[in-house]
Amino acid sequence: MLRRVAISLKSQLEGLDRARFRHVIAFFHHPAFSSGPHGAARVEPPTAALRERYMPLFRRHRAAILFSGHEQLFEHWVERYEDSAGGKHRLDHITTGGGGAPLYLYRGEPDLRAYLKTNEAEKVSLDHVVRPGMDLGDNPYHYLVVHVNGDRIGVEIVGVDWGRGFQPYRSNRTDLHDTTP
Repeated sequence: MLRRVAISLKSQLEGLDRARFRHVIAFFHHPAFSSGPHGAARVEPPTAALRERYMPLFRRHRAAILFSGHEQLFEHWVERYEDSAGGKHRLDHITTGGGGAPLYLYRGEPDLRAYLKTNEAEKVSLDHVVRPGMDLGDNPYHYLVVHVNGDRIGVEIVGVDWGRGFQPYRSNRTDLHDTTP
């Protein structure tokens, strides 16, 4: 089943008119990387499949953002990599599970050694830009607003209830691009 889905996804990505559709954005239930109770020291089978089958496709087709849930928290990873011509690229991974279930806490960094080793030809590196907090007060219920303006993409995180004023980036907004060339 997963193999058929990967083949279908590959066909869809290859068929995109990238002049018309500049940004590839994907949505998943399971995150590729997580520091919550479904990630941290363990790799669940859907996460392993996502890393093995789908991440190479998203890098090859220059996806901009991957959104996921599953973890009832907010966290943000940035994956940097190089293509075969030496071009440097960025892929944002945002986990936003800020509603509908009890909130989760930070459980530790995932073991990414195997993922990085498997993808060393592309010089893959990962930065954990926003980590969930150790206390529930650090992980409020929230939702996201995504702003797209031409080549620029930004994210606004809106905390609700007691989470009003949630500022995971020292504000509640960030642009999804590197500030240095």
